[in-house]
Amino acid sequence: MTAQPDLSELDYLDDAEVYRRLEAAKRAAAQDLLRDPATLARGLDPGYRTRPHLKVISQALVGLERGEYDRLLVITPAQVGKSTTTAEWFPFWRLCLHGEDRVAVTSYSDDLALRRGKTIRQYIGEYGSE
Repeated sequence: MTAQPDLSELDYLDDAEVYRRLEAAKRAAAQDLLRDPATLARGLDPGYRTRPHLKVISQALVGLERGEYDRLLVITPAQVGKSTTTAEWFPFWRLCLHGEDRVAVTSYSDDLALRRGKTIRQYIGEYGSE
């Protein structure tokens, strides 16, 4: 059984302070989600399963974003979540951190690149800040 938080202290706060605390909690939660692409994906998409290999890929993508290396090759078997993580969640995560950047989505297939770009735009529309 989960313990319920004690909300009685909120009774003594004015509306502005309650709102300030709510906004601070939202910012803290957002920062936690932005730890890496897999954490962001799991936090926003309950269907995304964070498996051990996706955590490794996600941490490698963080290293790429930080400039620890200038290229990354990810090789896995098909249908294990690699493309969703690297070609959808990683660009979205990168844009969350660096909203002024531009991202090009490419693929061996025009249709696939267009679908992935559309997915990223949907993430921005649904989860992006106003």
